[in-house]
Amino acid sequence: MDVIQEPPIKRKRGVVNPSNYQRNRIKSSRSQVKEYVNYKGHVVHAKAIGNSCNCPLKCFQKVNEENRNNVFKKTFYGIPTKNEQDIYLQGQIEVCSVRRRTTNAQEGEKRARSYYQFVKINGKNVKVCLKAFLSIHAVSKQRVQRIKLLLCNNETPEDKRGKNVKSNLVGEQYIEEIREHISCFPIKTC
Repeated sequence: MDVIQEPPIKRKRGVVNPSNYQRNRIKSSRSQVKEYVNYKGHVVHAKAIGNSCNCPLKCFQKVNEENRNNVFKKTFYGIPTKNEQDIYLQGQIEVCSVRRRTTNAQEGEKRARSYYQFVKINGKNVKVCLKAFLSIHAVSKQRVQRIKLLLCNNETPEDKRGKNVKSNLVGEQYIEEIREHISCFPIKTC
């Protein structure tokens, strides 16, 4: 069966190709394991797996280098969008109540819940510490904290970058009033 490709949309100033727009190239490179040049012209290096955690769980021994690379490149950064990556990370985190509370703790903030992070290897979930989880996925602690908070509130993560309303944006009501005002002027015909 032949697939018929539509010709690119032609316009006055050339062919429309959104994949070549700078903002779209930067966005796709950021969500994948690629080096790119940001808006300021600085080179942002490609992401890589971080250092070992050296914790009692021996996370980097449980998850060998081949499996870490597989999770890093194919599983996590093989996902095309940030929303889907966040949903994947949310699925690898488990929320539990605190197992043991101290009785002589000061009257300050008490932890409401505990979190367990897992890495899926050959269909099995392997428990790892937070530092190993961050290193294997090459994500920031703030990103994981945001995902944990959303998980507690039973919300799915949503990428809200670039969705804010511009501060100098003129409202639709004012634009309509300006149009009406301009249209009330007489049109001069020759």
